[in-house]
Amino acid sequence: MKPYLFKTPGIVKWFAPQLLWRGDTDSNKVYLTFDDGPTPEITTYVLNVLEQYRARATFFCIGKNIEMHPDIFKEVLQRGHSIGNHTYDHLNASEHKAATYLNSIQKTTAIIRQFEEASGFFENPLFRPPYGRINRRISKAVRTENYRIVMWSLLSADFDRKLDRELSIRKLKKHTRPGSIVVFHDSVKAFENLKNILPEYLDYLKKEGMEMCSL
Repeated sequence: MKPYLFKTPGIVKWFAPQLLWRGDTDSNKVYLTFDDGPTPEITTYVLNVLEQYRARATFFCIGKNIEMHPDIFKEVLQRGHSIGNHTYDHLNASEHKAATYLNSIQKTTAIIRQFEEASGFFENPLFRPPYGRINRRISKAVRTENYRIVMWSLLSADFDRKLDRELSIRKLKKHTRPGSIVVFHDSVKAFENLKNILPEYLDYLKKEGMEMCSL
């Protein structure tokens, strides 16, 4: 497996204070997030595990996946979770012009608008850049459109098929703090790791008395 920074270094947050790296630190809340869905079977699996632990999460969805799997997207909403925008086709900000990138975001927002249940999204639109990559120009353009750019405190690295799962779980438990924003993925690539990591981590949060919340 590649060496990962499971915990986001403080200096990274210092260089980009306009981005959201942590939630409310004055409570016992941990913020669960899932990127890259909705995905058949896998997103439903996640929803069932979350329900088991009475947890809420934020799903950063890819626009074309919403188009292909609208029923799963509706289920996410119906179960009381919040929605974030993850571009239409998982664009890498380092490989595209700001106009192209912003268009991909707006296209996804237009798709979300088709679902009345997602109205809460438009009161506080959330956006997470794929791969966690975003430059100053694109960041400014996205924030000008009133999106809140959400990054993370902790990375599960579940997308790495060579992941040391025990290491990931240990790192998540060690570095979880009030206000932590934790990244998982409801994707095919991440599923085998997710099945091993997510239930154990949620069980840990429950035993620690942490409230598992959406943003």
